[in-house]
Amino acid sequence: MAASVVLVACAADAEVAAFVLDSESGALAPAGRYPVAGLREPMPAGMPLALGADGRVLYAGWRNPPYPVTCFRITADGGLEAFGTGHLAAPMAYLATDAAGRVLFAASYHGGLLAVHPLDAEGVPGAAAQTFDSLPKAHSILPDPEGQAVYAGVLGADRILRGAFTGNPGEPLAPLSVAAYSRRGAGPRHLRFAREGKLLYAVNELDGTLTAYARDGESGVLGELQTVALAAPAGGGRTLAAADLRLTPDERFLYANERAHAVIAGFRLAADGRLRPVAAMPTAPEVRSFAIDPSGRWLVAASFETGALSVWEIDGESGALRPAGGGPVGARAAWVEIAPLPV
Repeated sequence: MAASVVLVACAADAEVAAFVLDSESGALAPAGRYPVAGLREPMPAGMPLALGADGRVLYAGWRNPPYPVTCFRITADGGLEAFGTGHLAAPMAYLATDAAGRVLFAASYHGGLLAVHPLDAEGVPGAAAQTFDSLPKAHSILPDPEGQAVYAGVLGADRILRGAFTGNPGEPLAPLSVAAYSRRGAGPRHLRFAREGKLLYAVNELDGTLTAYARDGESGVLGELQTVALAAPAGGGRTLAAADLRLTPDERFLYANERAHAVIAGFRLAADGRLRPVAAMPTAPEVRSFAIDPSGRWLVAASFETGALSVWEIDGESGALRPAGGGPVGARAAWVEIAPLPV
């Protein structure tokens, strides 16, 4: 397998750090540090990243006014080249592009809204074409594999919303409806589709769980299949705080992490989409994001608290995780994306 590019948002440094990931050893070679647009001041919580549809463009959002988003091209040596700056409608916790590369979707935790930003011919987002009230604390937005709808995890409302997507940036979303209600107090945070959109998984921040849903092909409504715990109750007056989830490219394994216990849990996907535990490993404290490389062999996690990366090797047969190195990256390492190295 070819090498990959690991991209890490270092929020307090207002930079994206780039590394080339060796597909054989898991070693990380620095490929540069790149400033994002905006004033150099502490970020409130993080700096969301999103890859473009072709995996060769990176969007880095700034959560302080005037909410710029820096657009980078990924270069053949694993570095970044800035080519434009747009402005988001609010401080955004999550960014995602559609499969055609025409739209940048965004979810605002603090603003309680979802936004749709058309991309110009160069891939730079313009002013929001639409914004929607999402109810409190929208934490993610994700287009479905068919490009016909987007789904949003709304932590403060314990629900997952759905909006039909026409593919036309001029009128991209129909009114939002509820695709699923989570358990009360669960707090759905991030989402992932699997099996060509037949399944959707949600990591629930506030009760430290992971929920598998079956998606109705016609209505888009989600039916709960299973909810599993990522960790035991926190105890000592602490609350659980699940953060991220990722699938291996072959969709055999899913990983999700919980921050109060500093643990990452792995699961094997059954034929019906239910989850069977296969791995649980301690991580560095306050991991808010991790990603899996295109080969499915390496998992890279960032610690917001320590500013370090951890690399884990994924056993292709069992799904078990083996520590494989890492090192410092930067203050408030808040988001990780991995893309193929351009050829």
